[in-house]
Amino acid sequence: RADVLARPGVPHVVRFRISTADRGWRHLEEVATNLLDDPTVGGVVVNTRDITERRRHEHELLAQARRDPLTGLPNRRLFHELLDSALERAREAHTDVGVVFIDLDRFKLVNDSLGHHVGDALLVEAAARLRDSVRSGDVVARLGGDEFVVMCEGLDAVDELAARVLAAFRLPFRIGAGEVYTTASVGVALARPDADRTELLRDADAAMYAAKARGRNRSAVFDGGLVEAARERLAIESGLRRALEHRELELHWQPIVADGRAPVGVEALLRWHHPERGLLAPESFLDVAEDTGLIIGIGGWAVREACERWAAITRAGEVPPLDLHVNLSVRQLVAPGTAELVAQVLRDTGLDPARLRFEITESALLAGHDAHVELGLIRALGVRLSLDDFGTGYSSLTRLRELDIDMIKIDRSFVAGVDDDPDDVAIVAAIVELARVMRLDVVAEGVETPRQAEALLALGCHRTQGFLHAPPLPLDAVRSWIAGRSGSVEPVPH
Repeated sequence: RADVLARPGVPHVVRFRISTADRGWRHLEEVATNLLDDPTVGGVVVNTRDITERRRHEHELLAQARRDPLTGLPNRRLFHELLDSALERAREAHTDVGVVFIDLDRFKLVNDSLGHHVGDALLVEAAARLRDSVRSGDVVARLGGDEFVVMCEGLDAVDELAARVLAAFRLPFRIGAGEVYTTASVGVALARPDADRTELLRDADAAMYAAKARGRNRSAVFDGGLVEAARERLAIESGLRRALEHRELELHWQPIVADGRAPVGVEALLRWHHPERGLLAPESFLDVAEDTGLIIGIGGWAVREACERWAAITRAGEVPPLDLHVNLSVRQLVAPGTAELVAQVLRDTGLDPARLRFEITESALLAGHDAHVELGLIRALGVRLSLDDFGTGYSSLTRLRELDIDMIKIDRSFVAGVDDDPDDVAIVAAIVELARVMRLDVVAEGVETPRQAEALLALGCHRTQGFLHAPPLPLDAVRSWIAGRSGSVEPVPH
């Protein structure tokens, strides 16, 4: 009251709470104003109002500002506050803090192919699995998109947690009436004595990208070299964004042969003439292109370039009519307009559609309705479909029939031991028999030795591709290679 009297005309606000008969609390706000000098009042005016509901709304808004609205997990802001506090406690107590960074593999594909409602449902279920995977004192947060992070205290707990997270994502996610498969890439970082929050999160993020680069569905622990790897990945992304404009991309061509000699087709394979690193194979940059969506533009360029080049030399009689194999990524399939692009390219180039084979991976079989519709439209153009890297994904016979696949390509991992490993022999034999029953062509990839070629022929696989015959070659070189075998070129039936 002294403050009110000392400052005439200035409202003085006091907030307090009172206990109610039902043992609850009501929050009140009292505003007192000294109007003793006001001749019309001549006293102190006090207004008191109940602000309980306002306080409740304020608390709700504050909570919402610190929580992810989709999953209910702490958001980036709250996690940063909690991590700062944990690091301060760790410095005082000389204990350890670990951060586990989790990114869902190929989540953009789920969103693009099945819709954002399925993606949101997947994120909610992923958050629930992560909560079930941690200890009671650990903190799970969603940083945004498909990025989650866990903070835990104790060195042993970090390693155990990473293993539990990977295990949690091995089972399919039930979304509505269907199932969605996704895995996680996990990065682990431990706080150094002088580390701050920014450095710790950067280290965990770099470790996560290392896990992705090593094949996804695994964890990696941060070491100093990963910072440089993260910088390199960023540099690759930046370079890819200008590669098309600067005409740094080109195609190399690898023959596919029958019975060890007769060319029956070629596969167009992407190469990048990097201005500083020289000629790069796809494994150096395709993952980045897929993750960033740059593959859509790059892949569209590759389709047109391959068809234009091959149609031109076929029309000129420089090579006989052979099948042209072109890779089509899942991101291209779920992007609208891919079938229209193919139709336009066929019109512009005059390439016989029956000579064009698009190679798709097994993940395309799981890409959802939109991708299947796009594949159907492409198939209706007369183009044929080949399933690449067969045996390494989630193929089902039903989906093979639904998509009207014409060819399967046996993954090189099985071909490597086909001359001496009984397991690989059995797998290849089963795939060849499956192809025969389903009336599909079959090609073995990665053939490097005569013994492998002989073993494949004995198993009934007559078409092969690999360094035994020829590596991927520039167009002039593959044209000469085919011409050198002109006497044994096998006409390829439509």
